[in-house]
Amino acid sequence: MIDVSRQVFANGFIPIYDELIWAWTSGNSTRLEIFGDLIVDLLSTLDVILSFEETFRVDKWIKDARRWSGGDDEYADFLEYNARNQVDFPALGQTECVCRSPCGVRRVRSAITHLNNGLA
Repeated sequence: MIDVSRQVFANGFIPIYDELIWAWTSGNSTRLEIFGDLIVDLLSTLDVILSFEETFRVDKWIKDARRWSGGDDEYADFLEYNARNQVDFPALGQTECVCRSPCGVRRVRSAITHLNNGLA
């Protein structure tokens, strides 16, 4: 059920994202804010849905990354850093990664605010 929900949300993200980009390129700050809020709401909801499946949980990613180090603390730190980067630094249009972390949702909100400030 989580995979189906994830796909539905990903499909729903595309037209909202397209509207957000249109609003930005046309200089419409009101629509940019509306569609930015919709994206953040969608991603926040998807984050809750994904949290019910261990595969999508950030704590599991980090635990697995550290375990794969073979006991080498420096390598474990490196693998953890890379696992966190997979989650926290996606492109705005990649819902897969951004939804796995509240930090990712905050980054999207920050990016949308930055876009809107550029229109002012």
